[in-house]
Amino acid sequence: MPLVIQVFDRLIWYAVGDIELVRSLCQGVTHIGKKTSQGFGAVDYWNVETCPEDWSEIGPNGLTRAIPLKGNMQAGNIQKHTIRPPYWLQDNSRVCIMPEEL
Repeated sequence: MPLVIQVFDRLIWYAVGDIELVRSLCQGVTHIGKKTSQGFGAVDYWNVETCPEDWSEIGPNGLTRAIPLKGNMQAGNIQKHTIRPPYWLQDNSRVCIMPEEL
């Protein structure tokens, strides 16, 4: 059974909260994704820094993540997308407005 993996030089997340608490939480995360017990998804280091504004949904270049569609929201790229793990579980899927790069 082939295992498809992707290698990234960085992942960027935007979050709202106490920066010291976020740093503390990140220190316990040594791997991300599936098959971590087999060495996949290893994290070299975490760089937590402040951001001038709240970019957890919308940043300077548009949407930063999938946003569940609510009411009369107008959008171009609308898809069904899972919003929380486990991502294979269809109950966690919502119709979302998607950023251009996802």
